[in-house]
Amino acid sequence: MATKVLPVALPAEDISKMRIHAWTGLLVDESGEWLVAPVNSDRSVHVLGTLGGASVRIVGSNEVGTPSAPNILSDPLGNDLVFDAAKLSSLKAVEQVLEHTVQIRPEVVGGDGTTSVTVILLVVRP
Repeated sequence: MATKVLPVALPAEDISKMRIHAWTGLLVDESGEWLVAPVNSDRSVHVLGTLGGASVRIVGSNEVGTPSAPNILSDPLGNDLVFDAAKLSSLKAVEQVLEHTVQIRPEVVGGDGTTSVTVILLVVRP
């Protein structure tokens, strides 16, 4: 599974406690680079683009270094953060992340030649 590099975080409209991280152009069976962001207490994730039959899951880990056993993270209702075509078409492509893990990243599972996904993570420091 290929890994996309995470670009430098951009300030969210000069609000010093907020940062936006975006993994762009994720393709079939590609993962985003791990983001280490343990001090950010509030997180929301936005998935957009062309899935081409893929699903996107948001995973996290408290392991140091490269995680060997990441887990699918949840929304506040306990639902897995897995985005598919139905979720994107129902305008539910922005979700809050319940768990506060040391590391977080998106993973694209499956897809076809049209798959190209962007995942935007908003993090807020306490």
